Amino acid sequence: MRARAGAVAAAATVMAMAGVLVGAPAATAKGGEVGGTGSSYYLSDTFSTKANVEFTYGRPGDEVFVGDWDGDGRDTLAIRRGATFHVRNTNTTGGADYTFTYGRPGDIVLAGDWNGDGRDTLAVRRGPVYHVKNTLTGGPADQEVVYGRAGDAVLVGDWNGDGTDTFAVRRGAEYHVKNSIAPGKADKVAVYGRPGDSVYVGDFDGDTLDTFTVRRGAQYFIANQIRAGEADRTVVYGRSTDTTMVGDWNGDGVDSLGVRRDVQPAPVQPPDGPGGSSEAAQALAALDRIDVATSLAGGYDRDRFGSGWATTNGCDTRNRVLNRDLINISHRAGTSGCIVETGTLQDPYTGKTINFVRGVGTSNAVQIDHVVAVASAWRLGANAWTDAERRAFYNDLDNLLAVDGPTNSSKGDSTLGEWQPPNSAAHCAYAITYIEVTYEYDLALTYGDVAYARELLPTC
Repeated sequence: MRARAGAVAAAATVMAMAGVLVGAPAATAKGGEVGGTGSSYYLSDTFSTKANVEFTYGRPGDEVFVGDWDGDGRDTLAIRRGATFHVRNTNTTGGADYTFTYGRPGDIVLAGDWNGDGRDTLAVRRGPVYHVKNTLTGGPADQEVVYGRAGDAVLVGDWNGDGTDTFAVRRGAEYHVKNSIAPGKADKVAVYGRPGDSVYVGDFDGDTLDTFTVRRGAQYFIANQIRAGEADRTVVYGRSTDTTMVGDWNGDGVDSLGVRRDVQPAPVQPPDGPGGSSEAAQALAALDRIDVATSLAGGYDRDRFGSGWATTNGCDTRNRVLNRDLINISHRAGTSGCIVETGTLQDPYTGKTINFVRGVGTSNAVQIDHVVAVASAWRLGANAWTDAERRAFYNDLDNLLAVDGPTNSSKGDSTLGEWQPPNSAAHCAYAITYIEVTYEYDLALTYGDVAYARELLPTC
């Protein structure tokens, strides 16, 4: 990978999130969680003081990672919710291009090109043990390695220009760089900056070698070699309060800066009443920004959403959902943890426990529901999308749930105001998800949908 985000957090709360001990020198990782909040991003393809790319992605509270996920040479964003990652392959506003799960919700996650194939993937860190995965899929790690100490601040980079990312640990202003994913002593030890500096990693001069930059306020002191001494270049970008990212945003082989900011409207106060969750409040606020349909598009054609579940990195969407939503799972041998043979579903729609067994006559006991039904989406705006956008919607895990088969069949293509799960305990979560997906994809709601949501959400 030619560049990943890696803002080294200075705040104790961010350090704790990134797994860095409070009181340790501020550092997370190139490839680590960006930190901060907000869903607005301002990228500069050069070291200009002005961004030339602006877009929004995800939610303000999402965990954000930067990487070249598809191998096209350009770094883009992935957001993490729990153990699910939502990857977008362009720096534009829109939904995820690919969704998968890896690790546990509380894991410390790093991104890097661990095998030199030009694509960034994930590793999870548990103490000094790194569980490295070479594909954007679930399942067991491809490699496990021990390096450094459990309390070390860790950075990721291609330190020797061989196209493979490895680890460095930071102790104060000292960096212990390793050029292979293997235990043992560092290959190089260098000192740069001050112990309290915020540190970023990138290839800032296009020579294929990742090096360090330290940040003080809105100033960045860039060194183009891993060495002690003065910076090779000093630049100013953004505000001193910004959350900074590093990436090769335009694929020119040179890393530059970007910032994440929370420029959303002022937080909405939870509604009065027995509920008052922040998620419900945000859904209520979103209702004011969603169009209400005055007519419904005709001509629905299921084939315009693709030929079925998409397969990415050897695993289809249905099995990705089953892997996410079921417990006590067993997999078919030789499928790299993809195909689910058996498992248990705590069905959100009915509250029942369903034992899933793959096979003729049994697989349909658990079906995959589009919360916003495909036919409804067509009538409420998806008819105007491209076929590629419709395929992405059809396979977006944010809009998919594993549920009781007969109940899903009874729902059909009903909208929010027309159908709710039989299990009343699921009504709030179902409605919030329905509105989030509608808002994210710029679809419309019916008058009945809006009326139902306005009645329900204040109680959530």
